[in-house]
Amino acid sequence: MVTWEWLVQRRGIAIDDVVRSGVDTHEAMQKYFQVRGATSPTEAEFNAAFLRVNPSVLEPLQQPVVSKTVRKKAPIRKSRKKKAT
Repeated sequence: MVTWEWLVQRRGIAIDDVVRSGVDTHEAMQKYFQVRGATSPTEAEFNAAFLRVNPSVLEPLQQPVVSKTVRKKAPIRKSRKKKAT
């Protein structure tokens, strides 16, 4: 059995390319390389590649920012005050 580094180097692909092809779990990565007769990368290497390909996984789900509508203040109506004479 050959190493995955050799297979990747020989075929000219990267782990990122394998992840982009639809491999989304480490078990699927192991199966991908097993079919090709190679050892699979470690789980840490898979996770690093997965996060490079899918950076949105890192970002926490954020609530959409709802802009608050600012209510206009009612105009202040001042009545004329009579001057004291």
